[in-house]
Amino acid sequence: MPEETKHLRNQILLEDLEAGAAERNARFKDTVQEILVEGVSKRNSERWTGRTTLNKVCNFLPVEGIRPGDLVNVRIKRTTANSLFGEIMVE
Repeated sequence: MPEETKHLRNQILLEDLEAGAAERNARFKDTVQEILVEGVSKRNSERWTGRTTLNKVCNFLPVEGIRPGDLVNVRIKRTTANSLFGEIMVE
């Protein structure tokens, strides 16, 4: 099989995989998720990151007093194929 054909088929599979992941993550939009805080995001130092109970990555703006290891409730505002983005719900 030619390399070009292999590359084309791989791209088709990767696009399908990303579309499916984006669709599954979109179901979390406008929900409240319990997040285990991990700390400062590796990609954006202004945001923090954590994980849902289903191990999905969630990014959010930190609020005073939170620290890694805390459990916080986050309202999901936006999603991508790889991440959830939200705001901490202040009680």
